[in-house]
Parts: sequence; structure tokens; C-alpha cells
Amino acid sequence: MNAAILGQKALVESFNAGQRLDHFIDALAVGASADEQASFVGAVDALIGLYAALRKAGMQVPAQDDPAMAQFMQSTNSTMRAMVLPRARQYDRAWLKHHLTALLRAVQPYAGANPATLPEVAPVAPPPMPVKVVGMPERLTSTSVTYDAQGNIKGSLQTEKDAPLPKG
Repeated sequence: MNAAILGQKALVESFNAGQRLDHFIDALAVGASADEQASFVGAVDALIGLYAALRKAGMQVPAQDDPAMAQFMQSTNSTMRAMVLPRARQYDRAWLKHHLTALLRAVQPYAGANPATLPEVAPVAPPPMPVKVVGMPERLTSTSVTYDAQGNIKGSLQTEKDAPLPKG
């Protein structure tokens, strides 16, 4: 098993066990060897991949109170990686904790899943919007008929438009 998969497994197990995410981040980032740091970055990368696969399968993006976090959760897979991976390598603890917690909560029901074998997530349809027609404008219809030399109908043209509004 490679370091990224081991790191993802450890990250998910830590979160599922109710352990504090900052403890996990500290364990992998503070005084960690190069292999442990690669494992952490790999775990974060795998987590983003899982989140992106779930979104592609129809998972709704979780609502966020923070506009910056909402933008992050809506961003594309590559944009998300471009934002997170440098911070993981630089160990931006507060930012990582905030963003990884949001990602982990979103994917928790599918934690440890292989994105290639994810079940279809049924998209949630918005509730139907009621439509009430309160009135239609009056219409004017005009028809012109053309005849051939024998008096047979050659063609017709019908035009319809809104009637002019009454003045006053």
C-alpha cells in the first residue's frame, strides 16, 4: 500500500473515531519525516479526489456559512488541489483544519471508498416551484388567405400579437 493510501486511511480513521483533526495534522506535520509528510499530502490529495468523485456522482455540495469556504467547496478538483496542497506542504495548521474538516464531513458516509467504485449518489431535486398565471394580455389575430386563378386556396398567413393596451 502506498503512502497516500495509508495516509488517507489514517486521516479517515482518525476523523471517524472522533479524534480531533488538529491532533492528526500535528502528528503528521510536526517533526514528521519526509515519508510521513508525503503520506499527509497524499491523504489530502486522495480526500480531494474522493470529494470530487462524489460531486460528479451527484452529491450536493454542503451549505457553508463562510463565503470563502462555500467558494472552496464549489471549486473544481484542480482548483481545490491548487489551494490545499501547497498549504499542506507548508503546514498552515488553522487553514488546513478548517478546510479538511469541511471535506471530511462531506465525504464521511463514503470514507475510505475507492472513487472508481462509488455508488451513484441520487441528486436531490429542488422542490417544484408553484406557477400561477394571473392574466394574459388580449391578443389580436389576423389571417390573410391567397387564392390561385381557379379560386382554390393557395396559402394562408396567420399573425398573432398582443392587443394595444387601452389608454387611460
